[in-house]
Amino acid sequence: MTQAKTTDYQFLCDVANRIIWPLIHARTVKRAAAKTKPSQVRLASELPFDHPEFGKTLLDLAGMQFRPHSKGRVPLVFGSTDTVRSIVGSVLALFTSERVLYGQVQFASDVKALEIAAKWNAGELSHEVTMEFSINSGARVAAGKTYFGFTGPFLVANEWSPIAVKIAANQ
Repeated sequence: MTQAKTTDYQFLCDVANRIIWPLIHARTVKRAAAKTKPSQVRLASELPFDHPEFGKTLLDLAGMQFRPHSKGRVPLVFGSTDTVRSIVGSVLALFTSERVLYGQVQFASDVKALEIAAKWNAGELSHEVTMEFSINSGARVAAGKTYFGFTGPFLVANEWSPIAVKIAANQ
């Protein structure tokens, strides 16, 4: 090849790699994600659980409060560690049924989020999620005392706020 033809060829390859293939990939991912329906996930229940900081804890679901400016949405994050995570959507339409808190997963429309949505729908990601929350006020139930039919000692989070819902790749 001559120098001019090589330069033209390199230019065309560069255009294809930088513009055309990402557009094709984005369209493919968007089509796969468009086939998805919002998923309902289980976020919490009114059962005592072991909290790493507070010990045995019970979330009073009636005491859930959204953070200011959240508009009733909780960020949906994806990542394998606490330092490397991406916001890929939100969880909205939170509701309780039989002392269990549920939410509707809604993925964002950027390419990264759509890739995660396609993996979620293909079953490559676990639908087991973890919810991060902050406790605004709580009360200790003493040993031997009962609350909601559970015997203390444990902490009852009377007022709490969801911070984020985390999904991770299947292990």
